[in-house]
Amino acid sequence: MLFAYAAIMLSACSARKVAGKTYVSDDGDTIEFRTDGKVAETNWNPQVLYPGQQAALGTTVITNTTGGDFKLGGAKIVGPDCSYVQDRDQVEITCVGRKKAIFTINSDESMSGPPEGMWAHPAFARLVPKV
Repeated sequence: MLFAYAAIMLSACSARKVAGKTYVSDDGDTIEFRTDGKVAETNWNPQVLYPGQQAALGTTVITNTTGGDFKLGGAKIVGPDCSYVQDRDQVEITCVGRKKAIFTINSDESMSGPPEGMWAHPAFARLVPKV
């Protein structure tokens, strides 16, 4: 009986690992937790940069100097500068030059993050497993 209980607990813990899983935000962007410890973000919703506006893409800052509107998005960003560490139900995402984002894995396997989101993107305040 003790063995059965231990097996159930072990399977419950392993079900909450993020490695190899992809999570999606409320606006359709995704965060992929790769098995090599890297994080990949996919932004499917283009962001419009107005003249003079800036946006961060990995560690690169892009400034719209075109004089007109510029669409940014629809790209998968996988950089050596972004990684994650998981400790039980806490996942910490770190990117060079950016503030760390800490997410908590909920009982329904969704993830709750900082209220302001990650990387100044409010949609990343809550992530759900991609199916």
